[in-house]
Order: sequence, then structure tokens, then C-alpha cells
Amino acid sequence: MDSFQDKKDYKDRLKSLYKFNEILLKNSPVAIAVLNPDASIRYINPAFEKLTGFYSKEIIGIKNPYPWWDKDKISEINIIFEKMLSGKLSKAELSYKSKAGKKLKVIVSCSIFKEKNNDKYYIANIVDVTEERKKEKKLEYASFHDNLTGIYNRAYFNEEIKRLSKSRLYPISIIMGDINSLKLINDVFGHYKGDLLLKKTAKIIKKCCRNEDIISRWGGDEFSIILPKTNEETAEKIILRIKEVCRKENINELPVSISLGSATIKTGKQKIKTIIKDAEDRMYEAKLIESENVTNRIIGEIEGLLIKKNIENKGHINRLMEMAKKTASIINLKKNEISNLEFLCKFHDLGKITIPESIIMKADKLLEDEYKLLKKNPVIGSRIIESSPKIAHVSELILSYHERWDGKGYPRGLKGKEIPFLSRLFSIINSYDTMISKDVLYKKPKTKEEAKQELFSCAGTQFDPELVKEFIKII
Repeated sequence: MDSFQDKKDYKDRLKSLYKFNEILLKNSPVAIAVLNPDASIRYINPAFEKLTGFYSKEIIGIKNPYPWWDKDKISEINIIFEKMLSGKLSKAELSYKSKAGKKLKVIVSCSIFKEKNNDKYYIANIVDVTEERKKEKKLEYASFHDNLTGIYNRAYFNEEIKRLSKSRLYPISIIMGDINSLKLINDVFGHYKGDLLLKKTAKIIKKCCRNEDIISRWGGDEFSIILPKTNEETAEKIILRIKEVCRKENINELPVSISLGSATIKTGKQKIKTIIKDAEDRMYEAKLIESENVTNRIIGEIEGLLIKKNIENKGHINRLMEMAKKTASIINLKKNEISNLEFLCKFHDLGKITIPESIIMKADKLLEDEYKLLKKNPVIGSRIIESSPKIAHVSELILSYHERWDGKGYPRGLKGKEIPFLSRLFSIINSYDTMISKDVLYKKPKTKEEAKQELFSCAGTQFDPELVKEFIKII
């Protein structure tokens, strides 16, 4: 009786354990597959069905290669699979493909279960790591790629230089490049235009280089190119190719221009830092020659933008230029002073580019905050001009033309001859034309006599009294 009861209790425990295991398998979030001794499918749980899209009734009994193995990597997967069946490998990352065609990355852990008759059964736990690998890939991509242009970044350049310096891919040429007048474009036309220029330049460089060449964004406006197995002559040909394509391209009439210099590592004995510096030095030499022409083209576009945005009037500029020439001839200005005065005539209100047109064109009296913003015009204009070495020397003149002889002007409150001479002169010329001009909105123009009288009355307070006398003689 006791023996019968013991057997019954044992069977009940077995049934209970079987049921428990069955519930575990069915509810496990981990995909599980059980293989027969011949590696045919014996069992899969619901998580496996959900992962792969293959249902139990479709695949029970099938042998490898299984339909969820990535067909492009079957040979590779089969080698790993055989190692798992032999017990040489217990865990591996494999490429799967769901029934719907979705590519999956999974980690498979394999356990071997032996029966008393030495039959082996294989239990595979499959964990989906697809999203994790995607995130890792994105992080890896971000760590070695420039976010804006999509090409490699400086970190990747440095890694590749280390690797190549230990290789036998000599000669290795390095090209360094610097976009001309990017800061000026950013300041005047906005960073959106500057970003377009950077992306366009990156595309051009990629187009002109080979697949094995390593193109990187070295810094804000700088690019670097590593050319394995490339001598000096070939590197120069690539530079010429890039420059030729750049000449044919533009961003809304703004030039695409990059100064380039190269140097070549011929043997592993040369110091890589020295070669990079040589390439940079040659690039800066090229920049001294090329940047002036690019700046001139951009200045031409700035002139058009000032008129387009109603910041300047063509008639006003022409009259200022005419009066500036007359004045210069009477007071014997030097050639460079005349050039600077003419530049001031064209770009004195450059800073207004960043000020809303609604404030510039406002007919009513400006509010205090609006007036404060408008008074930033000379400071902003000066900073923009400073961004281009060719015209940076004029920035002080733009900064100072709203100063007054009595020290009550802005932005620095300069007094008397503390104010640059050309700024004092231009202030008089500009004020006179503004008073008599019919182009100034919402204001009745003065007669020439009335304007002269106004200049006289402000001599010694707003204007340099001696320069007022000289200017009155001319007009």
C-alpha cells in the first residue's frame, strides 16, 4: 500500500514538475529551441515564434541550415553551429532573418542534455540584441564621424594615422584643406548657409578622391585627406581636381572655395606630425593667395544683400561714394585711406543684417528695447568685418562712426580725436546725405542750405569742427 502511494506521489510530482516547466517555457521572454540528437527541431517556445515569425507546426523536424539563418552568412553560421553541437562553444552571436525579412542579431547560448542511452539533446536560448547592436553601431558611427557632413572626424583621422604609420602602404600623402571665408559667410548669411557650404565641400572632396582614401573634417572649417600608396605628384593632381570642381560650384552665388596643401610620408622613419605640419603650412601659403579673390566675391554678394533687405539704398551709397571722392581729393587722403573710406560708404550699416527688418523699417518712434538693439549695429558690423583678414582693418572705422566729438556717442563714448579720422569724416558725409535725401522713408528732406546749417550747429558737439569746415567748402 505504501509502495503504491509512493509511486503515485512520485508520478504526481513529475506531472507537477512537467507542468511547471511547460509554463516556464511558454511564458519565458527568451526564445528557446530544443534540438533532437540529429539537430532537427524538437520544440520551440512562443517567444521563438514571435522572434522569428516561424510557427512550431512549420518547422518541427527540419534540420539545418534553418530558414531563420541569414542566407548571406550560412557558411559562417554553420561553422559556429557545429562547434556548439560538439561542445567546443557554448555561446555565440549570430545573424538571423525573420520570416518577414527583418534582419536580427541574436546571442545563442547552447546547453547539451544527455540521456541515459547517450542520446544528446540541445537546448538553445536565443536573446534578441538587434536594438542594442543598432545603438552601439550608432554610437560607434558618431564617435568616428562628423555629425554635419557625414565624413570621418578628427578622432578617426588620428586612429588611421597611427594604423597607417605601422603599415607598408608608403608613400602616404596627406592633404590639409581650409574653406575660405567660412566665418564671414556664417556671420553675414547665417550658419545655415555655412553648413551648406561645409556639406557641399565634403561631397566634392569625396567625389574627387578614391574609395580607399580617408576624408575627415579636421576642425570647424578644415578638412584632411589621407592618401595611402600615393606620391607627391598624384596628391597634387587630386588637389587640382578638387579645386576645378569647386570652381564650377556655388551656394546661392556664394563661392565654394577651399585652400589645400599636401605633404608625403615616404618611409616609416619620418615623423607623422612633421608631415601634417608641412601640409598645413602649404595650405596656409595657398590661402594667402586665394582668399582675397573669394572675399571679394562674398563682399559683392553682401552689397546685394544689404540693398535687398532695405538696409541700404543704391542711390544713397552712390552719393556717399561721390562725396567721399570729392572730399578725399581736397584734403589729400592717401590711396589706402580713400579705399577704406569707400568701403565704409558701402558697409557702414553691415551690422543691421542681423536686426529684424521690422525695426529697421519702422515709421513710428522706436521703443527703448528696439533702439538698444539698433545701437548694436556698429558693434555687430565690426565683428563681422573682423572675421575676414583682408578687410579686418576697416572694422575699427565701422565700430566708431556713431561716436560724437563731445564723447556722447556710442558704443564706446570716444571723444574728439580718440575717434578714428575716417570715422569722423564719414559721420559728416553720411549725416549730410541722410538730411537731404529723398530716399529716407518717413522723413521730409532738408534743403542743402538747411543741411549745411545743421552741420554747423552740430560742429564741436556731434562733429569734428575742422572737418565740418572742410566738408562745407566742397558741397
